Amino acid sequence: MKASKPITVLEHERLRPTTDEEKVGRRVGKTVYVSSKDFEALKLFAYEEERHRYLDLAKGGRELRARHYVGVIETRSGTVVEVLPKIADDVATSRDVLLKMLRRLRHSPFKRLPAAHLDTDRMNLLEIYIAMFVDAVTQLVRKGLAADYVVQRSNEKFLKGRLE
Repeated sequence: MKASKPITVLEHERLRPTTDEEKVGRRVGKTVYVSSKDFEALKLFAYEEERHRYLDLAKGGRELRARHYVGVIETRSGTVVEVLPKIADDVATSRDVLLKMLRRLRHSPFKRLPAAHLDTDRMNLLEIYIAMFVDAVTQLVRKGLAADYVVQRSNEKFLKGRLE
């Protein structure tokens, strides 16, 4: 599975297929162009089981419209689409505002988002979440995992632990 460059859209924007590789990923008004292959993969994704609530067909099936959900969609073909809230007209501001909102949630893992060393302008939400997970695991490894022995007395054929 070859992962293509992530496609970022805002809520209610449309995805339109194109055969011109130079247009792929380009935003024109409220339309973002994707390759024809990626468009077909997203169309299949949209109509698998209850997923049509995330992407909706528009203009007789010639476009897909991102509905009112935000997050990251990855199809079986490796197409990654990041849907951001329509807070601002540009992607960077919308992503920043969304991350600020997620930091304010009470029990959110984003509360400890280390914004200083993460380049959130170049990362999609899934990559940011993975980076946070890796940071948390790194901190646990640096602290050291608790190694408690369980006291058990029995006759065994081999010795593991300490001999009384």
